[in-house]
Amino acid sequence: MCLLIKFFKMDRNTPSINDPFLEDFDPQSLGHLLVNQDANYHLTANSKFLVYFCSTEAECNFKSHFYQLTADYFEDALIALGGQLKSYPLQERAALLLNLAYVKKKTLLIIGADLDLIYEIQLQQHKLREPFSLTCISDHSEFLGTLDSMSLYLKEINFLAFQRQHLASNHEKINYYRTGEFRSSASSFEPPLRRSEYIYFDLNAIRASDCPGNRIKNPSGLFSEEASTISRMAGMSDRVKMYFISSWNESNDPDGITARLVAQMAWYFLEGCHLKQLDQNMSRESLTQYLVEIKNLDYIVKFYKSENTGKWWFEEPLVDNEFSNQLIPCTYEEYLATAKDQIPSRILELINN
Repeated sequence: MCLLIKFFKMDRNTPSINDPFLEDFDPQSLGHLLVNQDANYHLTANSKFLVYFCSTEAECNFKSHFYQLTADYFEDALIALGGQLKSYPLQERAALLLNLAYVKKKTLLIIGADLDLIYEIQLQQHKLREPFSLTCISDHSEFLGTLDSMSLYLKEINFLAFQRQHLASNHEKINYYRTGEFRSSASSFEPPLRRSEYIYFDLNAIRASDCPGNRIKNPSGLFSEEASTISRMAGMSDRVKMYFISSWNESNDPDGITARLVAQMAWYFLEGCHLKQLDQNMSRESLTQYLVEIKNLDYIVKFYKSENTGKWWFEEPLVDNEFSNQLIPCTYEEYLATAKDQIPSRILELINN
């Protein structure tokens, strides 16, 4: 089936962080793209999810593969193409994205992002006095050289799919989750992903055989299926505002396998976002509650599960009556361990505090 899909080209006038954006479109700026597929991605100005690109190559290759994937699943979730970011200076790129995320309440997917953009976003977060957490799916720590880990507004940095033989820092804000942990229990990556406003997927974390565009050519790392699973978890994050996928080397991938993989990762991220909306429309009373009594401490831990998405939380033990107890993302395994009186350290610390 041949479909005519409309998408919007963004205005060249870059907004400041407080400027209105995406409210009015010039009909003359409409573009048209002829695509062979069986579903319409509803590319409109009211879209909740926006896709941006950091290079022309990334955009062209991504589109050619993404449009081949079914959109039936996202019938009620509007997805729009935001166009190229490279035409904006770095500071204006960051301001544009922050405006869309915080003012317009959009969820952003940025394809082909580099570390300089992450650093600039952190600088502007500091100016806005907005605290945030960052998760990086990466097998190396060069990421740390582009961040101010001492910033008061950076709550934590999580490294996922980290390999033990690589150098790691012992900074108190930095948490490491090894690839082996993920393979033992995929849900071990869920809590850090669901606590993060920003998630950066470094394609070098995927083994080169599954991701030929991998710049490091690492023979070990994540499988392509695992990359899609993590992307889906990222979309299900309760806090995620931006999901970045790194650039890749097109010349190393003449068959376009990496671009096809990135398109699949994007699809699973958007599926996660779609599932998350089901939970957001539910009250706490709609979740299934599990009570676990800790006899030695004379305390009951309240766990909650969403029957829609299978996500788990536990209730933070707050004693200040000015605040309601918050739900903290956790895993099914953490619930089971607590029920067996083998309380995970992070839960125990909150109880003892």
